[in-house]
Amino acid sequence: MDVKVINSFLVAAYDVLGKELGISAEKGRIGSHQDFFNVSDFTIRIAIKGENEGFIWYTMTEKTALAIASKMMDSPVTVMDAMAESALAELGNMISGLAATQLGNASIACTLESPIVMKGKRACMLGDATALAIPLTTPLGHLDIKVCLARVRQNA
Repeated sequence: MDVKVINSFLVAAYDVLGKELGISAEKGRIGSHQDFFNVSDFTIRIAIKGENEGFIWYTMTEKTALAIASKMMDSPVTVMDAMAESALAELGNMISGLAATQLGNASIACTLESPIVMKGKRACMLGDATALAIPLTTPLGHLDIKVCLARVRQNA
């Protein structure tokens, strides 16, 4: 996977978390998953289409999800209801949208599909693909960004 792709998501996450939530994030060691990976209590999945296609997953514990939703809504959130889910889906949209813009600026065109919110621990199957995991630690909890994109071959 092109380093520009990973960097665009990392820079976008730092920017959105800083500007929208007023928090910093510290990157942990980037890892990789083949075949499948497990997600935590709350996950936002966004499909990417274009020169690179695949999925981005933003995964976190329920505690982290409630803390982030509370910060985004500027009000305590104690239950993961439709409004809280919408706020978190929007966080995924903002990070992915900024990353897609940065990729476009680097001449890597892509479009985003609407986020899908998933609740509950589960495994995500990758098939033949590899996902890179970007762990972020914030004052609100731990957020993992899993990037699974492959360059689509262009017809000559």
